[in-house]
Amino acid sequence: MIESEARSIDVLRSNLYIWRGMEREIAAPVCRLDQAGLRDQLDRYRQISRHVETVERDPGRIVVRFARDVPRDRLDTALAVERGCCAFLGIDYDPSERRLTLTVEDAAQDPVLGALADALSTQIAR
Repeated sequence: MIESEARSIDVLRSNLYIWRGMEREIAAPVCRLDQAGLRDQLDRYRQISRHVETVERDPGRIVVRFARDVPRDRLDTALAVERGCCAFLGIDYDPSERRLTLTVEDAAQDPVLGALADALSTQIAR
């Protein structure tokens, strides 16, 4: 194994999405966030999850619809962080529909979508 491969494996092992209330930890394939960054991102997800109306989950894809009062600054920040740290995620947000679509192409990355869907579903807006 060459040195760069060893570093990649260490990064993979050290970057876990850990969602409170869930019975699992999943390795994010090439997530670049450190523990503090993951904690901050989870806090943003907790805040925006209060404004989620629906979450649709299919293999390789989740679609999240937000209420009108979603805090756009928090949502925009969360999406910018995801784009910067997890390049394997396809991220499309339509502000006029308040619809976020997250996708992965590799089935091995699907558990990341499951964790994100769970995190965003914790407080579905009523």
